[in-house]
Amino acid sequence: MSLTAAQLLSSSALAGSFFLFGDIATQYIHNRPSPATKSDQPSALSTWDSERTAKMAAFGFGVNGWYFLSAFQILDKVIGPAKTLRLATIKAVANQIIFVPPYSAGFLYYSAAYVHTKPIPGVAAVSPWDSMVQKFPTVFATGCLIWPAVNVISFRFVSPGLPRVALMNTVGLCWTTYLAGVAASSGTMSSGLDEEAYL
Repeated sequence: MSLTAAQLLSSSALAGSFFLFGDIATQYIHNRPSPATKSDQPSALSTWDSERTAKMAAFGFGVNGWYFLSAFQILDKVIGPAKTLRLATIKAVANQIIFVPPYSAGFLYYSAAYVHTKPIPGVAAVSPWDSMVQKFPTVFATGCLIWPAVNVISFRFVSPGLPRVALMNTVGLCWTTYLAGVAASSGTMSSGLDEEAYL
């Protein structure tokens, strides 16, 4: 079964929306004033970078939606419906090994090259490639803790197409908030943002 224009548009719109809200949430978490100095600091809203949010939403709309809708369709065609827990697990592992690494690398490179381009005082500039290489292990390892389990549930109990994409994007709202935090950090999570603030 080939993808229809309506399926592609709907999944892209969902993904773009979740990337938009995920980045807004990340900026709020990162920029919110601390209770001790609340009166001395600008509000999270006044420091919101709308251009950054638009670029994140553009990635969600332009890449995320169609990419994973297509990936799920390929897995359904090659492996078949996940009628058993074993098949659902095979599909989840295949997705994590085949489709997630290039997507994660592409997202991190895009973020470094086009979204987070403003220099950070006191932090040496890093090329988009080096930024992606630094952050990829953390993103991939964290994803391995979350997505295989979510995918097993999705492949086993949710029908292919938009219902599956909607479920994945719902879980993905928290994930995109985390991704936006990693992308905004100045290095690896241990030397940049406080990872616990996003989990």
